[in-house]
Amino acid sequence: IQTEKQLAIITSVYDHASEGDVITESDGTILRVNRAFSEITGFSKDEAIGRNPRILKSNTHDGEFFERMWSDLLEKKRWSGEIWNRRKNGEAFPAMLNIVACCDDSGETTHYIGVFQDLSELHRSRDSLRHETFHDSLTGLPNRRALYADGNARLADPRCRRQALLMLDLDRFKLVNDSLGHGVGETFIQQGV
Repeated sequence: IQTEKQLAIITSVYDHASEGDVITESDGTILRVNRAFSEITGFSKDEAIGRNPRILKSNTHDGEFFERMWSDLLEKKRWSGEIWNRRKNGEAFPAMLNIVACCDDSGETTHYIGVFQDLSELHRSRDSLRHETFHDSLTGLPNRRALYADGNARLADPRCRRQALLMLDLDRFKLVNDSLGHGVGETFIQQGV
């Protein structure tokens, strides 16, 4: 009875975890997925069980990526890293994936347990911050930081022999801001872009 209670607790934790969980046979056949797996990927439990995790393959990674993953799984019995998966609707998404090989007493792998977290929101926040850092908030055009970063990269590239820089200046623009207000000046700049 104590074992049944412990099993019920473990099952409850598994089913209610916020990370997507998948348990496979040693050949990769999916045995079990949790609620978060279905919420993140769009594949229901019935659609996933009996299939291979390749249903999530996004074709973003090359063969070498998966060779390194399987090499770690076979040698170290675990792998952890960022991977791009694909939802049922075809949308690719980044995930932090941890895979552990479960072994029997003789050391043979019997199952794999994969736990992943959707990193889409983290990537969106990072991309938004990067855009804010390298672009003007009013016009959306690259700013001075972007110019320096791009210019330095081009100067370091031996293939870029000819380069030019164009600078525009609006004469008496201060007069527009002072006489018509900053809002009109900003609108003027936005429409000019």
